[in-house]
Order: sequence, then structure tokens, then C-alpha cells
Amino acid sequence: MENFDYSLPKIAEINKKKKNVVKFKDTLRMAFNYVNNLQTKQKLLLFTMFLSAALIVLSFSSLSKATQIVESDFLYTDRRMIQITSDIPFDIEQIEKIKTDLNLDRMFGERYTQPINYFTFSLYEQSKNNTISFDNYNVLPNNDLKDGDYICRLDGEEGVVVDRWIIDELSQKDVLGYNFLLQAGGTVESEDDYQKFLGLFCYNSRLNYNVGKIVGICDTNNPNIYMDEKLMDLIYVQNIDVTTKYNINLYGDSPIIDYGKIDYNEQDTMKNKFIVNFIENLEATEYSTLDGEKKAMESLVLGENDILLNEEYYMKVKNYLEGEKNRIKFSDSSQVIYNIVGTFSSDDGVIIAINDLEVMLLDAYCLSGDVSFLAEDKEVAKEYLSTAKIDYYDWYQENYNSYLSSKQKTTTTLLVFSMIIFAASLIFLYFLMRSRLISRIYEIGVYRALGIKKGDVYKTFTAEIVILTLFSSMLGFVITSIILWRLSLTIVFSSFINFTWYSIIISFLFIWLINLVVGLLPVRRLLKQSPAEILSKYDI
Repeated sequence: MENFDYSLPKIAEINKKKKNVVKFKDTLRMAFNYVNNLQTKQKLLLFTMFLSAALIVLSFSSLSKATQIVESDFLYTDRRMIQITSDIPFDIEQIEKIKTDLNLDRMFGERYTQPINYFTFSLYEQSKNNTISFDNYNVLPNNDLKDGDYICRLDGEEGVVVDRWIIDELSQKDVLGYNFLLQAGGTVESEDDYQKFLGLFCYNSRLNYNVGKIVGICDTNNPNIYMDEKLMDLIYVQNIDVTTKYNINLYGDSPIIDYGKIDYNEQDTMKNKFIVNFIENLEATEYSTLDGEKKAMESLVLGENDILLNEEYYMKVKNYLEGEKNRIKFSDSSQVIYNIVGTFSSDDGVIIAINDLEVMLLDAYCLSGDVSFLAEDKEVAKEYLSTAKIDYYDWYQENYNSYLSSKQKTTTTLLVFSMIIFAASLIFLYFLMRSRLISRIYEIGVYRALGIKKGDVYKTFTAEIVILTLFSSMLGFVITSIILWRLSLTIVFSSFINFTWYSIIISFLFIWLINLVVGLLPVRRLLKQSPAEILSKYDI
């Protein structure tokens, strides 16, 4: 016994691959059998899961749209435009001080006083008599443009320059999916396509006037049209009733004048134009002083508030004038009194000849309570106005805020509704899996007592959830995705649906994650217990 060797060799380990007791194909077979044997009431769950998946896809597409900023949906003015507001008319001196302190080039009036509102579209013989109307834009002087702003232009020609922003908007389909511009070949697929818009004529429908032809397309990323500053001001003045106090119509309802050097369409014989024009545009070569002395027009130099009046008009209003009959105020509320330097004889419809419209325009702006300007540094301008206790309106910011508010209301309502339906389907899924679990407690307890791993149990129930999701949620996901993709191409639905690849991926992963987590939740709670505890619940 003393010589016996008790040291035994170590038993070599045998690495055997662990096998799953429950095979994958058996798991799928049991899952299919379970879904196939669902009762009628339980099959209602499939429709609920289908509906919830559809709403999840819609919700994420709407949420994507809510977070997407599409400036063309709310930007109708130049980004730099700030409007100052007041309950009482501004003083011209006050406006002049703001202009000087902020180093502004000029002031603007009402944004909606638009010199242009449609243009002809004559690419083809079939469309030469058609016109395209548009609004929601700013008109600015063309000297605001730089050479680098142009995409294309007609060199050496005067006319109107249109920002590509407006062309792109006009190229969009309408609510019914139709757009005349597109049907007539006005598609814009490259920068070269903007060339086709050069030479089209722009009109003012109220005046029935050909404002000029498009001589350039620019890219300033603003909804702007640029034109000759003097012509722009003359068309604005046409919207001002400067003869309110002395409402005497010399030439009927449609006075006819010629714009002179800024008349772009010589073939237009009926020019329904202004009662105010620049002295340089008059055909009259001489004028008369109020004393009756004749003088050459070229020798006349008008001061800031100096004007010439049509001789016939002056003779009719002279008796209404006070003092020496050489001063006139065109309305009781006007802040400007003009000095009548003399009269001129004309039958072209011009009542007032003036050298500079700035004072007349500022007077009109102040009376309307609508004075705007372009601020290169908006924060500096806002700080100045706040310090001066002047109310202002940032067009871009206000429209942006209103745009976001509108989108958020629509999206929030849809999200709340979607989440309610989705939560209901998850509750159904939870109790379905729980009832399924209770009916198999004895089976699960025996499996666990025999040493079957928790993972095999999880795998069985995961397969059932996968089959349920494939036959309900995934059908809703695929069908809804196809429908939303088609709807997102239309104007009506594109306003609140943004169908993107990342929203689809997020929706897909979200559906699977939530279904798996909620479906396996009762299984996880049961498997936390020992096999004996599980078996003790068999009589539930």
C-alpha cells in the first residue's frame, strides 16, 4: 500500500460543440402553427399591428418634414427686409434719420405693391399668347446686383432681371399635378436651361403695361426681381392717389403717356400710365413760370420739393390754392408741400413733373405706415430700432416662426394619434404573448427542469414575434411606404410628408425593436424564476 501511486493522470478535456435542444426549424414550425391557430379575436391583433406600423411610418415621415426647413414654403421677401411699424403715421424727418443712422441706400414701401405680376411664355408657337402669373416677391433696383450674381444675361440690353428662385418656384407643379410652364417646355434641369427665359416680356396687369423683357437670370437666393430704379418708383407712384385733394381727371379714366427713355415696348400703343413722371421724360421743350414767362426746359433745375404742373390742371386747381398760388399739398394728410415752379403744356396724361421721387415716396410710405429697408446686418439694425423704441417686423424671422408653428401643430396632432394607436397595439401584443406564455407554463417549467437553456425558450417566443410582425407590421410598413412615396411627389401631401431613406430605416428598426422588446417582456419576467417556481404556477 505504501508503494501504491495515487497520482492519476488528468482527464483530457473533450471539446464538444453544444447543441441547441430546440432546433431552428422546429422553432419556426411551432411559430407558424401558433399564428395559424390564432382565434378570430386574437387575429384582430394582426390588423392592429398592421395599422400601428402604417402610422409609425407616417409619423416618422411627418416628423422628418417637421424638422426639414423648406424656405420656399415661407420666404416671400428678401432675407434682409425689415419693416418698421407704428399706429400713427411716421414723420418724414424720423424716417430720414433712420436712413442716415443705419447708412441705408433707400427706403421701400408696401411689399405687395408689385410692378410686375405676370410674364409671357413664348417658347413655342402654341404658347406664345399665354402668360404666367406670380406673386410673393420683392422688387429691388438693379444696381443692387453684382456681376457675380448673374447666371446668364443679355449684354447691353435694358430690362428686368429675375432671380432663379422665382423661376424654380414657377416650375413646380400645382395642386392638381399640372404646371403650364412645365407643359410648355419650361423645365429647369441645368443652369443652361435658364437661358430660355431670357427675352420673355413682363407685364403689370393693373396698368396693362409692358414693364420690359427679362434680360438676365441671377442667383441671390432671394425671391427678388430687379429693375430700373426710376421705373420701379414710377410704377409705385401710380398706386398713390396724389390727387385726393384736387381730384380732377383731365384725360378720362385712362390717361396715356409715354415713358420716354425707359419705355421698353415701342409697339404697345395703349400705355395706361402715370399722373407723375420725371421731368427728363417729358416731350415738352419749354415751360412757363407762374408769371407767364416762357423758358427752355433744359435750363430748369428743380429743387427737392419743386415741381411742374400740367398747365390745364394748374388752371383748374389754382383757385383752391392759398397764398401766392405757388404751393400745393395734394392731400390733407400729406406732410409735404410742393413748390410750383411753373407749368407745362402736354396732352400725354402727365399732371406732375418732378426731378426726384424720394420725398413723394417717403411721404406715401409714412402715410401708409409701411416703411421697409434692407439691412445688411440685421442684428445691428434691430438693436438700433429697439434702442429707439421703434417697433419692427423681421419678415424672414416672422414668416419662419409662423411656418414652424403651423407645421408643429399638424405634426403634433398626427404624432399623438399615431402613438395612441401604436401603444394600443403594443398592449395587445403584450397580453397576447402573456396569455401564450401562461398556456405553456407547464411546458416551459419542464424544459427548464430538464436543463434547457433560457436562450432556447427566448428563441421560441422570438420566432413567434417575428412571424407575427412579418404578417402584420411589415405588411403595413411596406404598403404604407409605397403609398407615401407616391404621395410625397404631389404638392398637397409634400407639404407635410418628407419621404426619405433615413426616415424609412428608422421606422423599420423602431417597429422591430419595440415589437421584440414588448413581446419578450412577459417571457423575461417568467424566466427570472426557478424551474420549481415556474411549475408551481401551472394551476393558474
